[in-house]
Amino acid sequence: MDRKWSSSWTDWKYPAWMDGGEVRTGRWWIAKKGEDDGAEGLWRVHDKLYDLTSWVNKHPGGKQWITLTKGLDITEAYESSHLNQDVDLILQKFYVRDAKTPRNSPYTMEPGGFFRTLKSRVYEEMKTMETGTKMRSYILIDSLVVMTFVMAITAVKFHNYTAGFISAACLTGASIAAHNFFHQKDNWRMYYFQLSLMSVTDWRITHSLSHHIYTNTYHDLELMMMEPFLQWLPKENKNWLAKNFAWLYTPVVYLSVYHGQALIRILRHGVEWQDAIGLATPTIMYLFSGASLLQCVGMWSFIMLFSSVMFATLGFNAAHHHPDIFHEGDKPRKDTDWGLNQLDAVGERVEVKKTFPWSHLSFGDHALHHIFPTIDHDDLAQLYPVFERTCQEFNVKLSHMTTWELILGQFKQLMRTKGNTTSPEERSAITRS
Repeated sequence: MDRKWSSSWTDWKYPAWMDGGEVRTGRWWIAKKGEDDGAEGLWRVHDKLYDLTSWVNKHPGGKQWITLTKGLDITEAYESSHLNQDVDLILQKFYVRDAKTPRNSPYTMEPGGFFRTLKSRVYEEMKTMETGTKMRSYILIDSLVVMTFVMAITAVKFHNYTAGFISAACLTGASIAAHNFFHQKDNWRMYYFQLSLMSVTDWRITHSLSHHIYTNTYHDLELMMMEPFLQWLPKENKNWLAKNFAWLYTPVVYLSVYHGQALIRILRHGVEWQDAIGLATPTIMYLFSGASLLQCVGMWSFIMLFSSVMFATLGFNAAHHHPDIFHEGDKPRKDTDWGLNQLDAVGERVEVKKTFPWSHLSFGDHALHHIFPTIDHDDLAQLYPVFERTCQEFNVKLSHMTTWELILGQFKQLMRTKGNTTSPEERSAITRS
């Protein structure tokens, strides 16, 4: 397959696995990506290789982040997860040798550039910020999980589908809020995400390590694993059905997100202990409702299907898909700063910006979250002054859109076959003039 690269991305390898017919999963993506990263079975940060084997059980963020990324270039993930540059001193203890090949990435993080400037300022700002706000995040997600169970029991006990719908809404909120926790160090609340039948391990790969790093590109597995059904990248060979009728079958795709991911994962990788968490809701319904097992499974299926639709609706329309938002195939900006390219691929929803609890429950404050994913969602609102000041200094205009604009734009994006010929910085200059 020929790939039309922009000049600044010429050396970025097209992922050869894209042309295969394999089902794309997170753990499969890691194995394939490692073939192009030049990490030689170690951990690569910028152009140096490190052996973190002895650090696995000592890593403050938990051992899974280390074990998942062996054999990969983790530059962007490392830089965006560690605000304190003193961490570099620890990393140097594990240095093995310089990498033999250039990085397989178009992004840079130059001193004095947007990302490093913002990162330094955010670190200093967090030293002075109000502490203890994370408790609101704890209370919110714990309450949502309890309400999911209570309303599910009520629904099956009294054959009340309104209660079932409320349970589905609470499960959706809990799953989205759990996304805040699986970005952070290993913790037990991140496993609330498994109530949706989706996997923390897989989403740490597909979402945190792929989507958050390579947003809206061929290397964004979260985007690419939806093909051939949903094709957001503008390309001339987009199939006729996906281009013209995605709006028609999208609800079916949304219905299948929870169960589809669980089925593919189990078929490819087998059953893991975390999968048992996904059965907590029907088990509790059966134990405390007095209903039959068949009735519990039926109502649970209703709850899961409606929650899947709500989760997918919020997720696919949260921030990334609109003709005015950068997708690979569009002309990228000349400045290859990773932080700037992240902002180009995000549209901030005005209704939920800096708004508790709605930003937690609908992937709000998305731009800041994408650049600094390990910062608790409840702290992001306090970082806007330094964020907006830095954007102004670098002449960056953050895209703001309404939820309705993003929903309509997402379907327009699915129909696009040609990329934008003006870059984000060129469009921003036109707007300012």
